[in-house]
Amino acid sequence: MREEIDTITNGPIVLEITRLCSAKNIGDFEVAPFKNLKLDLDRFSSCYRSCGYDLNGMDSETCLFKIGEVEVTLFCDGRIVLERIDPDEFGRVMEFVEKIYNPPGLEK
Repeated sequence: MREEIDTITNGPIVLEITRLCSAKNIGDFEVAPFKNLKLDLDRFSSCYRSCGYDLNGMDSETCLFKIGEVEVTLFCDGRIVLERIDPDEFGRVMEFVEKIYNPPGLEK
């Protein structure tokens, strides 16, 4: 499925959202921008900490954290893997994408 989102650091981007797998009411999704982004994960992770998200690890390529029960992997090229979302609640995927790409405190 394709969606568009307006981001603070990269303007409007088009996303491809793919359901990876699911079991009962728990599923995983991959969100991939059509153009590779170059995200400064240090800046993003600082905002995530300020939001109270549980940061589990980070290196130059990935940032691992949780928003509530949802496990997030953010890649520096803009890809996102979301784990533990009800596969029938696509709207929730976009809510998380908005929080990830546009955290409070992130400036251009």
